[in-house]
Amino acid sequence: MNSFTLIVRSLRHYWRTHLGVLLGTALGAVVLTGSLLVGDSVKATLVRQAKLRVGQVDSVMLGGDHFFRDALAGELGPRTAPVLLLRGSVSRVEGAARINQAQILGVDERFWQLGPEASVGSAKASQVIDVCDAVSDGI
Repeated sequence: MNSFTLIVRSLRHYWRTHLGVLLGTALGAVVLTGSLLVGDSVKATLVRQAKLRVGQVDSVMLGGDHFFRDALAGELGPRTAPVLLLRGSVSRVEGAARINQAQILGVDERFWQLGPEASVGSAKASQVIDVCDAVSDGI
C-alpha cells in the first residue's frame, strides 16, 4: 500500500468528517471576511463624523487654569481663533431649572470660520438664551 492509496481510502472512509471540517473552515472564513468589511465600514464612518465635528481645526492649546492673550491667536497665523473655555452653571431667573457643569464658550467671528461650514455666523445673545430655555425645559 502506497501513500496515494492510503489518502484515497482515508478520504473515502472519513468523508463526513472531512466535509464538516471543510464547511466549518469556509463558514469561518466568510464570518471573518464579513467582520473585516463591517469593521472597515464602521471605522470609515467614525472618521468621517469626527472630521465633520472638528471642521478645520488642526490643533488646540489649552492653558488649564491660566489664560492666553487674545493677540496670540493673530500671531500664530490666519487660521487661528481665540476661545475662552470655562465651566459654569446655567439657571432660570425664577430658579425653576438649573444645569450644572455647563461648558461656557467665549468666541468671536474667527471661531465660526473654523467650523465645517464657514457661513454659520456667530450666535447672538437671544440665541444663547433660547438654547438655555430649550435645555432647561427638558429637565
